[in-house]
Amino acid sequence: MPIENRPEIPHGAIGHIELNVSDLDRAMNFYNTLFGWSFEEPFPDYAWFKTPWGAGGGLFSRGEVPRGESPLVYIKVLSVEYAVNKAVELGGEIDIPVAKMGRWGLFAHLKDPDGNVIGIYQSPPKT
Repeated sequence: MPIENRPEIPHGAIGHIELNVSDLDRAMNFYNTLFGWSFEEPFPDYAWFKTPWGAGGGLFSRGEVPRGESPLVYIKVLSVEYAVNKAVELGGEIDIPVAKMGRWGLFAHLKDPDGNVIGIYQSPPKT
């Protein structure tokens, strides 16, 4: 199902899990063959996956996969700006500042007070 047709994910839900990979084709074959995941490739170095149960995420081809940086869990928020400011107020840090994801909304990476990196994202307004 194209991402534009997927149901809206509620605030606070884990909405996306991202795995860093060194070879996108190899990773897609691995996860498809082993688990039956299907893929959609919106960018040359990125593929969205959907599991048979419906959960999904992405494979991000980075060339080299740094230890301890994968997987990255993305949590859906109503406002990325608000969540970033609130995280800092609560003792967290900004790892990657708020940025646009093309037509798919906004995202940022945060570090919780223990240094765990989490992603947050906000869907674009409905048109």
